[in-house]
Amino acid sequence: MLHFERIAPQHPSYSWMEQIWESSFPPEERRATAEQRQRSKKTPIFHTDLIHHNQQPIGLIYWWELERFRYIEHFAIAPQYRNKHYGSQTIQTFCQQDTSPLLLEVEPATDQLTLRRIHFYKALGFTLHANYPYLQPPYPGKKEAVPLQLMTWGEKTSVTDLQQLTTELKIKVYGHRGIL
Repeated sequence: MLHFERIAPQHPSYSWMEQIWESSFPPEERRATAEQRQRSKKTPIFHTDLIHHNQQPIGLIYWWELERFRYIEHFAIAPQYRNKHYGSQTIQTFCQQDTSPLLLEVEPATDQLTLRRIHFYKALGFTLHANYPYLQPPYPGKKEAVPLQLMTWGEKTSVTDLQQLTTELKIKVYGHRGIL
């Protein structure tokens, strides 16, 4: 049975979750670890959920509860549990928990791994907005914006919707007020 447990930095499994996060995402696509811990403690709309299967921790999902949608900032399954359908089960369960639309960022399809990731989300009902130009703003302390693509799940998303969603992302998640 799959379930999510919202945890804070003092939880015994938090450091395990951080290790999975740090090894799954390149530094330019994540905050500094200390800043991430602060977000977990002090930002009520930011959630750090440990993913369990039969009481065993298997992964993480870091997500934001924003005005019109939920934004999945980071999602990873521990290496020893990958390719066993836990990833698709996790996303399906997450989608069913709440009917509000979802947004996430993916790397453009430049190799087999990135193409596979996009197909993974498409198979779960996400829509790729490949024609919508998007740069992930740099995290604090990072120099460059990262070219990514947006994927959504739930209600149909127009260009105007994407513009509003990315503006909210840039302000609330990345802390940027300027135009990127």
